[in-house]
Amino acid sequence: VVVVQIAQADLGKAEHAIEWGADFVAHVGQELATHARQIFGGNQGAFACLGGGAFAGILAAFLFARKGYKDTAMGELSRMTGAAEGTIFYHFKNKQEIFLTILRNLKEDILPEFERYRKAESEKTGLDMVEETIGFYLYMTKSREDLFSLLHQRYAYELAETNPECRDILEAIYVCFIDIFERAIDTGQRDGSIDPAITARKSALIVF
Repeated sequence: VVVVQIAQADLGKAEHAIEWGADFVAHVGQELATHARQIFGGNQGAFACLGGGAFAGILAAFLFARKGYKDTAMGELSRMTGAAEGTIFYHFKNKQEIFLTILRNLKEDILPEFERYRKAESEKTGLDMVEETIGFYLYMTKSREDLFSLLHQRYAYELAETNPECRDILEAIYVCFIDIFERAIDTGQRDGSIDPAITARKSALIVF
């Protein structure tokens, strides 16, 4: 699959791609496969939306998580895929567009999970729900460790200051988590397991 993705990226370099692909699978294929699952969470629709640039997108996320956005050069991504930089830029306008595509896919993957969690029936007290929600959050960050590390990189917030789409993506992700915590605290205040004097929204922000 790795070799096919590379060959599709630039047919003129198919022979080089096959040689590089075999070496790549032998050395870091397993690590990247794990990373790909973290990126897309089994969401084939999110993977498909990257089109022919899917493999470049996976590698970019791998590099961004390991080295940071600013320290990842497009030339390095080009060397790793065996595709010309021009081919990568055919699928993505620039490095920033790759970063935004990764964030879009993360949002499309995890928001439905947030919604399913929120709708799940629970007979537990509000305090138990807070503890359970913390466990859910830790599970999400662990299962998508590299992607959540991108959310906490400085660049994401620098970009959000000038890019409305980035700001909307980050806000949608964080608001979902905060809403879940707030709902649990509200429930606890109603059932008596949490002090009714505290402010639910502020407390949710503190817990988060």
